Amino acid sequence: PFSGQNNNNSNKAGGVRGIFNLRCTMLGPLAEIHVKVERALKNRAIVLRKMTDALYSCEDRGLRFEILIEHVQGHLHTIKFKRLEGSWWAYKKLTVAVTDDIQSSEVMVR
Repeated sequence: PFSGQNNNNSNKAGGVRGIFNLRCTMLGPLAEIHVKVERALKNRAIVLRKMTDALYSCEDRGLRFEILIEHVQGHLHTIKFKRLEGSWWAYKKLTVAVTDDIQSSEVMVR
């Protein structure tokens, strides 16, 4: 779990736990990834709080979830979602839509 409660020792070898696919990976500087994540959440009117440098707490109409951005290597990062409360189906639809928004967004560099 993202909230600091690690009850499972399956991650000792440094492997990635949970669902992991290319939709959840991003290549780029961490600051740029934060901009994309925050923009995608705000565009969908999702209430978000940045808890740490890598963890967001989010709420949307009775659905509560967390987003964790983890560094893999170099400029490669993974974005992980964790449902805390609410409908599983609504959570799935929302996370698919948010990941699509994140993947398709462009960051303006000045």
